[in-house]
Amino acid sequence: MLQIQEPQALDNELEILSILISQVNLIDIVRSLGLKPDHFYHSYHATIYEALLHLRDTHARSSEDNFKVFPLLLTDIAQSEKLEQVGGRDYLIDLGTKIIYSENLEACVNGVLFEWQKREVIRIAQKLEQNMRSPIDKQGFLENIKKFTDQVQEVLENKSDEQILRPMADYVIDVTSKIDEQVDIYEGKKTLDLKISTYTDIDKKIGGGLPKGQLSIVAGRAGMGKTTVGVHIAASNALAGLRVGYFSLEMDSYDMFKKFCLASNGPQNIAHPTLSAKDIFQAGMSSETAQILAGEVFNWAANETLRLSEATRIKVQDVHTALLQAQMRNEPLDLVVIDYIALLTLDQGDRRLQLSYAIQELRKLAKEFNVAILGLAQIRRLDNRGDKRPTIDDIKETGAYEEEASILIGLYRDSYYNKEAEDDGIIELSLLKNRFGVMGPNEVTSALFDPDHCRLLRKASSF
Repeated sequence: MLQIQEPQALDNELEILSILISQVNLIDIVRSLGLKPDHFYHSYHATIYEALLHLRDTHARSSEDNFKVFPLLLTDIAQSEKLEQVGGRDYLIDLGTKIIYSENLEACVNGVLFEWQKREVIRIAQKLEQNMRSPIDKQGFLENIKKFTDQVQEVLENKSDEQILRPMADYVIDVTSKIDEQVDIYEGKKTLDLKISTYTDIDKKIGGGLPKGQLSIVAGRAGMGKTTVGVHIAASNALAGLRVGYFSLEMDSYDMFKKFCLASNGPQNIAHPTLSAKDIFQAGMSSETAQILAGEVFNWAANETLRLSEATRIKVQDVHTALLQAQMRNEPLDLVVIDYIALLTLDQGDRRLQLSYAIQELRKLAKEFNVAILGLAQIRRLDNRGDKRPTIDDIKETGAYEEEASILIGLYRDSYYNKEAEDDGIIELSLLKNRFGVMGPNEVTSALFDPDHCRLLRKASSF
């Protein structure tokens, strides 16, 4: 039988790789065109392109756009024991010494994508042919045809010529459907589930709560009560039936479990909880207290809305994996709390740049999984400044929080600095950034700070 060669664009693949090895900053353009390692025909080229993507991400914020990529590429591939998978050292050297200009880069990418589309359509058609050779009724025949057309359409939608700037008419259907959705919410036909309540009065300032699909930050200096705020928001939402994931990078599961038991034992409507931090965070514990604590432990175990991670070495990729696993269980998370962001395990290199990159990736995860991500952040001490309330300038000095977050809340407790403060037990929540509404020096709310029961109370309440 005559063997027909599969569709491929090897010359284009070679050109792309040679250009990127000499001008690695152009990889951002290639990415924007939708090119992935799986689109390459030759396995050597797919592996090299994947290594280039990794190098670009590692040096994403290098001060030199075209850093010396070739020796790094050789080292990276050798360390991953993939040198033979890319044709050996000589093949890489040959690629790296070609002199190719980047004028035709987009045309080369489109050529590779087009040949990949043809290969995929052939593969789907071959599978359809195999299915058709089996005994099949008319209904099965129609189902196979529909499956074939759907799969082909999915391949073709990976367009190589997709426009980045699209005419307004392209958005009309999506926009009008969202207008109808807003009308349904207004008329009570649909429930609004895009906000995660903080269970404090600052909800009124941010349109009802933390927005899903966005990154929000609660920032404060050491001792301001960040973990108490994080546990308060997480526990309150989990008790209300929302699915919550809590990444504790500082405390172990036992101590975190006790904090959540304090929060569930003392919600807003309970003036006098039967558990307190003084009772359960000391060396010993009375049998009466232990019995109450055990009851709360079993209540949380039966609740199933809260998931906890105590791993101290967590990367952003681990957060992505956790979100994906929850989605695959058909139990997508509504809220993720990271306590706290600066303790995430980062890649080697400039720590400030790597932290900024991690914050940027968390924002992308929030959007990808339509989850509210709340990051707790510590800002530097200002012992020499009179007014120690956090400002937006303090946040700017601490990574990319101000750039990437949609909501940014600063915490301040006067009683921490002034033991004779009249407002002992008050915590201020300052809205330092609000992408969706008002902000400014007057956008400050306060709550009763109750760390002994790991909760915040609206000021109208009493202990």
